[in-house]
Amino acid sequence: MNRMGEKIGWSVGLLGSFLWVLILALLRIVQNHIFTGIAGFIIFAVLCILLFTSAPWRRPVTPYWKLLLPFYVLLAASVSLFVWDEGGLKAAGLDWWTLLTFTPVLLPLVFIGNKRWSDGQ
Repeated sequence: MNRMGEKIGWSVGLLGSFLWVLILALLRIVQNHIFTGIAGFIIFAVLCILLFTSAPWRRPVTPYWKLLLPFYVLLAASVSLFVWDEGGLKAAGLDWWTLLTFTPVLLPLVFIGNKRWSDGQ
């Protein structure tokens, strides 16, 4: 099977979900927050490398949760970086309860976590 739609969904979906990191990195460079901007670019570059190295069609027997874990680490690092640059949770207008709004992001680990790319063949 070709499964081109799934490959596009994986690549474009993850790339699109981290596009905000690239935009904020550019914004932080313009605002003269050079360290945060460069760190954002590095996170986005690592994402691009991970997109190709941990693609499920390259590792067909690896469970999706193992493939998604590095992306969740990058997501946590990205959010932490930009919140820290803003001055912390309070300065950014957030508190610990606000972080609960991120729990739906973890749903793919629950619903497709143990599936593998080879299961669809």
